[in-house]
Amino acid sequence: MRLAVFCERMEGWNKRLTRYMRIYQECCMKNLQAEWICDKKGLLEGLANGAYDMIMLPPEALTSSYADFAQIMDAVSKGVGKKKRMYIWNFRGNSVFLKEEEIVYLYSHHRKTYVSDGVREYQIRGGIGREEKRLPQGQFVRIHRNCLVNLNHVKAIEGSYVVLRNGKKLEISIRKKRETEERAASYMSKYAENEKAENLCESTGSLAKERFIC
Repeated sequence: MRLAVFCERMEGWNKRLTRYMRIYQECCMKNLQAEWICDKKGLLEGLANGAYDMIMLPPEALTSSYADFAQIMDAVSKGVGKKKRMYIWNFRGNSVFLKEEEIVYLYSHHRKTYVSDGVREYQIRGGIGREEKRLPQGQFVRIHRNCLVNLNHVKAIEGSYVVLRNGKKLEISIRKKRETEERAASYMSKYAENEKAENLCESTGSLAKERFIC
């Protein structure tokens, strides 16, 4: 696990946190890689490049024991596997943070690239091709040379259009139609299977609890 510790105001408890981290690495998680970062720019750049799995923002003072620290780190390490990547773009001088499931589509127009969360559109730096490489390949499909769509937000394909869950329609180019249909069908099938498996696990888990089988 790659952990970034934002240490702009660490001061007195630097040594204690460092000692806790070293003990936890030796006893519980040898693959824990902690990096201390003091500037916000470095932290944002690291996040944008996907360099970290988790960020720790230290409190004003650390008064908890190692047992408390270890309990927090255990919870964090379990959640990392389920954690979605956070994508960061610059919008009018401000950083825009979006999780991958919040990104509905990206498109380019007149040499400018935009990302939509279904409510707002943000102009971002860089081309759509570069952003396509950053995003999960199986979840995002290029339906047009200038448009990239998150399949998780696709409701249906009607003729030459992708219909999003919010009702918006996006045109599919002739060259991308077959690939879009195949990718959408595959993704929706996989999504249905995963949902069925999760429902089965929940039902069997409840049954096990009822019968006191743990």
